[in-house]
Amino acid sequence: MPPPPALLSRLTTTMVVRLKNAADIPGARTVGVLLVSLSARAQRQEIGAGGRKRACRLGRKLLCQ
Repeated sequence: MPPPPALLSRLTTTMVVRLKNAADIPGARTVGVLLVSLSARAQRQEIGAGGRKRACRLGRKLLCQ
């Protein structure tokens, strides 16, 4: 089974670093990183349970800060 596209994009691009730097300009702080790939391996594929859990956790963290 090939690695997930989100993992490959995290390892092979500098987009996460660029977005964090862009957030620093107005004084914002990065709470976390959530990469959701737009490449599906199956038709009508949804975000997995782990991705949903992480998104909820980061959302709560963002609201509390």
